[in-house]
Amino acid sequence: MTGCCALAKAAAGVPAAHEDLRRRLEGTNINSQTFLATDYLNHFNEITMLLDILADCPDCFEDARGWQPKSYSQHFADSTLSDRELAIEAYSHAPLKYRRPFDRIVEHMDHLVLFALRRLEAPVSSHDAVAIHRIAAAVAKRMQELVAMASAVIHGNVATSAQDDVDALMRNRS
Repeated sequence: MTGCCALAKAAAGVPAAHEDLRRRLEGTNINSQTFLATDYLNHFNEITMLLDILADCPDCFEDARGWQPKSYSQHFADSTLSDRELAIEAYSHAPLKYRRPFDRIVEHMDHLVLFALRRLEAPVSSHDAVAIHRIAAAVAKRMQELVAMASAVIHGNVATSAQDDVDALMRNRS
């Protein structure tokens, strides 16, 4: 990078370390604008799929009950992805413009899943298929909406993740 370009980027508030990180993100599945990766959303997609099939397969509740919140960094530390260390490093440097709404959405997803698992205990124990379906379907739908919002942030669209949108989703939960 020429001195002129470096000065222009520094004046625009882009640290040189971020430029180096952006270069290392090329060719990976980590967004070079947000420094976030959609692979983390697999943690939520798995529990959402379990919730989706719970009414038809109540035995899957044991698997669902084993779900625990997992931080972004922990998810990648536990993964076998080749770029896991880079994903962790990039997340620690993610611009707050993206990281704050992303973290807020993740926090809501964590709480929603834990809430759903508590609410499903009794219907699963009593084999109440109607209640299982009502709760699991409603939560799965909300999770799909929240995962879509988190994905939008990962891809640089912060406008879709306004706190009002997240709050509205949480107010309407079953």
